[in-house]
Amino acid sequence: MEGSQSSIVRVPARCTAETQTSRATVAFEIAGYSLHKGLGRGKYLRSPAFSVGGYEWCIRYYPDGSPDEASEGCVSVFLKLLTKNAEVRATYNLMLVEPVKGQSTVVPSSEEPQVFDRERPSWGLRRFMKTTAEVEWANLWNDCLVIECEVTVIKETFDVHVPPSDLSDNLATLLEGKKGADVTFKVQGEVFSAHKILLAMRSPVFEAEFYGPLGNKGAQNGHDWLADKNWQANIWHFQQVTAIKLAKILLVLRGWLGANQLLDKILVCLPIGNPNFGSKPSSLDITIDDMQPAVFRAFLHFIYTDSMPSMRDLEDDDKIEMVKHLLVAADKYGMERMKRICEGMLCKSLDVETVAAILALADQHHCSNLKDACIEFMLSSNRMNDVMASQGMHTSKDILLMSL
Repeated sequence: MEGSQSSIVRVPARCTAETQTSRATVAFEIAGYSLHKGLGRGKYLRSPAFSVGGYEWCIRYYPDGSPDEASEGCVSVFLKLLTKNAEVRATYNLMLVEPVKGQSTVVPSSEEPQVFDRERPSWGLRRFMKTTAEVEWANLWNDCLVIECEVTVIKETFDVHVPPSDLSDNLATLLEGKKGADVTFKVQGEVFSAHKILLAMRSPVFEAEFYGPLGNKGAQNGHDWLADKNWQANIWHFQQVTAIKLAKILLVLRGWLGANQLLDKILVCLPIGNPNFGSKPSSLDITIDDMQPAVFRAFLHFIYTDSMPSMRDLEDDDKIEMVKHLLVAADKYGMERMKRICEGMLCKSLDVETVAAILALADQHHCSNLKDACIEFMLSSNRMNDVMASQGMHTSKDILLMSL
């Protein structure tokens, strides 16, 4: 039986990440309290359904007590789970609202969480309020009784340990193991194997050079080695076409001359029957003349792992030189993130002896942040004379004057 004059006030559920709970307080107003007395034991009024923690609930109000005989002479109130086939752990507090001041008084009940499920969907108090005249006078106003129910749904959470990403480690292993490598770099006597698709993915310059429409016109972009990067493919194409044409000519001659032992020997020597005939070279050899092996190794490390290599074994001066070379490489190959990292490292290592050379480097490779840091260092160091006397300042005077 629905309460004809009942009303419900909802408070939004509150979720806390620490306990994974959802809480709401609901008010159920029983208008015409005296009219519902005598309804009969076990008969109840039901509040409108409300939602807490993703489940539907309602409050059952028994004017003459629940079916249990222990409720004799008392009003019974129960919280009922309406969601079917659900099992929910929740705590609840049933409260009487004082009619004049509106203060809520908790009626003592179990503080432990209870399980609401199909077998027992309701929990509550059989002896919620006595129906004596004294108690009713203290809790009624204009023949209206207000009940509040605070519901806290406890959600079970499972912590699954997820290991940290090892993608960068796997890519570093791929670089070191050379498995599937299809491009070889020769750097001042040292050989480095790499993967074109990964280089192209990380660098727009490599992408254009390996897969773009420029082909062997890459030398126009300042990369001289690109002018010869297709020499293997050109030789392959020449060998293929020449062998096929020669075979056709010999077959025609054989048709004219008939069986000829010399012609047969020549045909056998042609690579047309070789299973690898017609396949392009699987690897590309590239020579790098403008980079040191240690710098190129560090450059590849960043391409594969997106992180700078360890430089703990380098002296401070050597470390700065390495970072400067890596900045140049990053600018050349369009590695913007690497370039910014190098800028930041150099900004933190400025001193009187190096600031002039770093300023020239910043200007040459369009590093505006680094350039501003150098100029600010020069003007605020209070040692401008020392800076002006340092090596490399003769190349940076014009840059400094143009920037002021």
